Amino acid sequence: MKISYEIILIDDCSPDGGLTASKLSELSKSISSVKHINLRFNTGQHRAICCGLDHSIGTRIIIMDDDFQCKASEIPKLYSSLEGNKFDVSIGTYHKSQPFYRKLGGKLVAGFLRKGLRVPKGKSMTSFVCISKETSRSMRKFGHANPIMSNLIFKTTPLDRICWTEIKSGKRKYGSSGYNFTRLINSTIDNYVSVTNRPMRAFTLFGGFIFLSSIFVVLLLSFQRIFSGNPPPGYTSIAASIFFFGGILVMGIGILGEYIGRFLHETGASPLY
Repeated sequence: MKISYEIILIDDCSPDGGLTASKLSELSKSISSVKHINLRFNTGQHRAICCGLDHSIGTRIIIMDDDFQCKASEIPKLYSSLEGNKFDVSIGTYHKSQPFYRKLGGKLVAGFLRKGLRVPKGKSMTSFVCISKETSRSMRKFGHANPIMSNLIFKTTPLDRICWTEIKSGKRKYGSSGYNFTRLINSTIDNYVSVTNRPMRAFTLFGGFIFLSSIFVVLLLSFQRIFSGNPPPGYTSIAASIFFFGGILVMGIGILGEYIGRFLHETGASPLY
């Protein structure tokens, strides 16, 4: 495959006293196709990727990790899958051994994406992706302070323009993943709340159900008092009152959450087209 290319290496403020930055500087000086960018402070994986997208000039962009689990020899497979302009995004799918909690977290994220972004069942997002320049520009129109690549890709690209390509994964050669259990939990929550407002909607519906149920109970107690002449025990009416006002509060909080979600959507500066 004879094509012109550039390699953009992002140093997300590695905590090694500048060793990574100096090595990348030497590499970029010795190889003209290599460009390196040193970030002044640690921004996180997805922001660092956005930095690389902003500085890329190619018509096809490969996003990959630097831990060698994404094998460079598999790049031609992803690249060739976008030929013919039938697809704008090619996601590399591979199988690798992971701890139980990593597999569980991956399944949860895949489930959230499937429900929130209508991702086909059995498909998921990985860190090895090839996208077109047009997709990259659309992704960067979003103004989110905490961008998530999977959300940006699926929100800017129709599903019929996305393909999944089977590739071979490599093994991590150095170090360990920076995603510990706590970070995985936080990442899962971020993925979920960024793609759907279903939790707040369910909260609203639950509050409405309690509210309507309390009205039914109050009417039932009133009919019992009118037609039987036997007033219900005091604690029953108290409980009905608590459910009545509690339902109103829960429903009100859910509706407030809906408005907050709309504000977040607007401040995210998502593209209109």
